[in-house]
Amino acid sequence: MARWILILIMPLAFLSSQDEAGAQYYKSTNKDGTVSFSDQPTSSIFEKDPAKKRNSDKESTPALTQKETDEPLNPDLMELSLPGKNWALEFNFKDFQIQYSGILPDFKGRSMTATNSKSKVILSVSLGPAQRQLSNKELRDHSWERLQKLPAKREDVKKYEMNQWAIFEYVVKEVKGAKDFSQKNVIAYLVKDNTWIDFQLSKVLYTPADEGLFKDFVASAKILDNFTLSSIDNFQYGNYYYANKNYEKAIVYYQKALEQEKRKPRLLKTFWLVLVDNLGMAYGLSGDLEMAKNTIQYGVSKEPTYPMFYYNLACTYAQLNDLEHSLLNLEKAGQYKANMISGEKWPQPAKDHSFRRFLKNEKFVEAAGKFPQ
Repeated sequence: MARWILILIMPLAFLSSQDEAGAQYYKSTNKDGTVSFSDQPTSSIFEKDPAKKRNSDKESTPALTQKETDEPLNPDLMELSLPGKNWALEFNFKDFQIQYSGILPDFKGRSMTATNSKSKVILSVSLGPAQRQLSNKELRDHSWERLQKLPAKREDVKKYEMNQWAIFEYVVKEVKGAKDFSQKNVIAYLVKDNTWIDFQLSKVLYTPADEGLFKDFVASAKILDNFTLSSIDNFQYGNYYYANKNYEKAIVYYQKALEQEKRKPRLLKTFWLVLVDNLGMAYGLSGDLEMAKNTIQYGVSKEPTYPMFYYNLACTYAQLNDLEHSLLNLEKAGQYKANMISGEKWPQPAKDHSFRRFLKNEKFVEAAGKFPQ
C-alpha cells in the first residue's frame, strides 16, 4: 500500500551554541535580515530538529494549520494540546507564522517557534514532561539559574506573576560583540498536570513603545480546562503515530477524527482524503482487512473519483486473495489518476508488496502492464 505521511510544519534551521555547562542558546536570522537570540528555556528536552529524522522514502502533503480549515474556531487563536490531556494552551496567534515544530517521542511533549510578520516578535513555546515536581515560581527560578550560565549579558531583569504565569524578563543589549542588539525577552512558566509549559517572546531593537505587544500576549495566554480534542487535533495525533508505524494508536485518533468529521466537517478536502486513506491503511497494516475495506469503501462513497481509494481497495482485496475485485479496483484507480493530490507519489502495482501473491498471475501481470505510469 502507498503510505501517506502528513508533515505539519517545515522546520527553521537554528544555529546553536553550547557552553561548558551544557546549556544552549539559539540564534536565528529572519527573512528581513534581523538576528534574534533565544534561550529556549525548557526546550532542552526536545531534539533540535526532530523533523530531520524523517525517513527519506516517506511522502508529505501541504502543511495543515487551524487557520486553513473550512470552519476555524478562531483565526486569531492557537491551541496546543497533548494526547491524554483534557486541557490545552491557548494564546493569541494573530499575524504569527509557524517556523518550526518539534515533537517528543510518543507525543509526550511538543515545541513550536513562530514569528510575527508585523511586530517582528519571535515566539517560542514548549510543553514537555516535568523533570521533577516544581511550582510555577520554582520552575521560573530553576530556568533563571540555568540561563545565568549562558554567555549573553542580561540587563533590566524583572521577576513577577501575571494571571497564571510566573514570569521574568530582561534585555540583551549585545551578543558576541554585536552592539545595539537591544533584544527584549519575556519568558512565562506554568506547571500543569505533570507538564512544564513555557513561552518566550523576544524582539530585537526593542523600544518602550513595544511594551504593549508583550503584555497583550501574556494576557491572552491561558489554560483551557475540560478541553475536547477537535477532528483537527485527532487527525494530527493520528498522523504522528502513523508516521512512526504505531498503527494501533493511529487508528484510535484517526477513527475519532473521522467520526467527528461525519457529524461536523472541519478538515479541508485534501486532509479528509488523507484521513480516510491513512485510517484504511492503518487497519490493513494492523491485519484488520475487513475494517480496512469498509473504511476505504466509505471514502469511495463520498469521493468516488479519488484514485488512491481504489488503489488501496485493490491492495486490500489482493491481501484477501480476491483477484477479481482487486483488478476491478486497480482499473478504477488508473481511470482517475488525474485526481491525485498534488505531490502524491503515483504507485506501481508490479512493485507493491500487497500484490506479491499475484506476481505470476497472467491477469495481474497484464493489468499491471496496462496501469498508467
